[in-house]
Amino acid sequence: MDPSDLLRGALLQISDSDLVRSTITTAPVSRSVVTRYVPGEAVEDAVATVAELRSTNRLATIDYLGEDTTDRAQAEATRDTYVRLLDALAEAALAVGWYVSFSGIITFKSWTDEALLRMVPDDRLLVESDAPYLAPVPHRGNATSQHS
Repeated sequence: MDPSDLLRGALLQISDSDLVRSTITTAPVSRSVVTRYVPGEAVEDAVATVAELRSTNRLATIDYLGEDTTDRAQAEATRDTYVRLLDALAEAALAVGWYVSFSGIITFKSWTDEALLRMVPDDRLLVESDAPYLAPVPHRGNATSQHS
């Protein structure tokens, strides 16, 4: 077994502890690092932090940590959190005049989030046409380019 696998396993196990989480988030030595890089535990916290960063022309990435997903229920909970996050980000972005872009995936039979599409006003909806492996139906399976 690779030593990094042992370390990863130990860190994931430790991260599952409420006592360890509480200690790290409140201890004077680590509290400032936590508050700088972790905006909170709720979708609303992440959206508010991204809005604040964007208001100062900074970029942000959002990760919902799910490295320790070991069963279907955890995977579904992680997926559902990402869907809530995407919906909340779309609402916040539209409120300040952003455009929203979708790939050809929205034409696939498996696409089920019609509400997200309906949320975007027609004048702010963009459709990506040059994602090489996300061609819209009926061109699915064929590589696309900006010229096709």
